[in-house]
Amino acid sequence: MRRILVVGAGQSGLLLAHGLLGNGYDVTLLTGRTSDEVRYGSVSVGQLSFPGVLDYERGMGLDFWEGRAPMLMTTVMTRTTQQGEVSSRLIGHIAGGGVCIDQRVKMADWLEAFEDRGGKVTIHGATVSDIDYFTRMYDLVVVAVGGGELGQLFDRDHSRSAGGQPLIAVDAYVQGASGEEGDQFQVNFIDGLGTQCLDPALTPYGQAHRVTLYAAPGGPLDFSGERLSPDGTLARLLDVFAERAPHMHAQLAGSRLVDELSVNIEKVVPYVRDPVGTLPSGGRVLGMADVVFSSAPSIMQGWNNSTACAHIYLNRILRHGDEPFDAEFMRGAFDDYWEYAKYTAWLADLLSGANPESTPPHVAGLLQSLSTDQAVSDLILGGLDNPMKLAEKLATPETTAQALAALS
Repeated sequence: MRRILVVGAGQSGLLLAHGLLGNGYDVTLLTGRTSDEVRYGSVSVGQLSFPGVLDYERGMGLDFWEGRAPMLMTTVMTRTTQQGEVSSRLIGHIAGGGVCIDQRVKMADWLEAFEDRGGKVTIHGATVSDIDYFTRMYDLVVVAVGGGELGQLFDRDHSRSAGGQPLIAVDAYVQGASGEEGDQFQVNFIDGLGTQCLDPALTPYGQAHRVTLYAAPGGPLDFSGERLSPDGTLARLLDVFAERAPHMHAQLAGSRLVDELSVNIEKVVPYVRDPVGTLPSGGRVLGMADVVFSSAPSIMQGWNNSTACAHIYLNRILRHGDEPFDAEFMRGAFDDYWEYAKYTAWLADLLSGANPESTPPHVAGLLQSLSTDQAVSDLILGGLDNPMKLAEKLATPETTAQALAALS
């Protein structure tokens, strides 16, 4: 039986570990926190699960929240001027629905389920010297956590573009918000400044709302440099909503954090890294998901990317049999993943306007009516489930017209 170590207990690492365990591998998961420490710890950048991710989780027997997590079926899309005046409003449809689950809930539940199913969990921080030692103990070491010194094992790959632009992401989970409807994901585009979101979510304390702001670093809406308490951060976030989106702020009157760790400010810089990390002894490790490809959170592809990477790596490992997990295998696994991830990069460029010269005229014209044309809205929203399929639909003026006609 081949022995595999997965370092990191996020979406990708846990999905891969569960998949390997279910296929008879001897799997150890190395993580720095217990399930309780995860469940009641700090939040990170929020994510949405679209139908493809939900289907994969169900297939793995990991959909533990059906009936408890609010299903998002529609999107209320508005655009406001920099003074907060609504210039357009449209209700779009999320085909198949989406779900927002505080990742503290997901990761804690999945970590406990991994142990319950017979997986081995080691609670310990990991250094480069630790990983160096583990490469001699395991047939394969997969690194699924990209922060700190472990992330430095993987060099930047400047030959590939992650798409999009750096962002400041502010997330807060609050109680006491009203929301328009229980099944609506609300998003507001502030002309030239940023994006605001409000959606129902499942947290460790039950149903609540997630409040999100995406803004350019150093721009008018970036308050990441201010030293604020958790409550002060929420108050500052709500001030931005009051000034730039009063129609959304009205739903947040009286809201409060679900706990003092339920707010996060983070600068996200998109990147692509070499998937093969080389240790001082010459041992090699395989990076996955956020370790090797980070995309802008504003396009809501985080869990799509993590799930796709886990699925692709799992299939690669299963097909590899008893062959050595060498650098050639690792690069091949990532190349398979990049065939998916490159469309996430394309989507990031498309929606951020970061690379306008690469956007065909028929697509550029389409985006101008995103918040005013029902068919366009439904096409783009539906495409968030699978950017590759969206790219196929937008490939030519003819395919785009066909896709829009099917939604009219």
